[in-house]
Amino acid sequence: MKPLSEIFLCGKSENSRILTKDLLSAFLFYLFGAQRVGKFHGIMPILCKSYPSNGARHVLDLYICIKGMNWVKDGLYYYHPINHEIIYIGSIPRSLNEITLIITVNYERMQWRYRNSWSYRDILFEIGHFIGNLQIITSAYGINFFERNDFNKDELKKIIGLKDLEDEVVLVVELER
Repeated sequence: MKPLSEIFLCGKSENSRILTKDLLSAFLFYLFGAQRVGKFHGIMPILCKSYPSNGARHVLDLYICIKGMNWVKDGLYYYHPINHEIIYIGSIPRSLNEITLIITVNYERMQWRYRNSWSYRDILFEIGHFIGNLQIITSAYGINFFERNDFNKDELKKIIGLKDLEDEVVLVVELER
């Protein structure tokens, strides 16, 4: 795992139409980054991110596809919110745009604590909070986003390495400046 400052090899680029290293770093932090790690009843660690999550479960994960930027290697990356770093996963499908966010849900993170049908509702609330935060952050940075409905969910799950019945791709968003 490498910090963002090491992965993004050169600073701002004239050819980079969408995001520079510094802008992407700030964007990911305010969108999905860990603001702090606290303790539940003084024992169990809980994560506080930039958007609310019932029971501080934070069931969503963020992957980012970067393609055609001369300041970072093309590929699919996992964003680690606590360490504020991206981790290279592998190559990306050709059908995705230059900068694409893939949001996945891990059902077990919610289910271990809330083993009832309400947990599904809580997951939908969290997705809604994430989308609201995405609207605020993209507006603040002058970035447009478009939700994609034409993606191949099975292909993305295979590339990312998601497990059936445990993880699911719930949202694919392209960014454009």
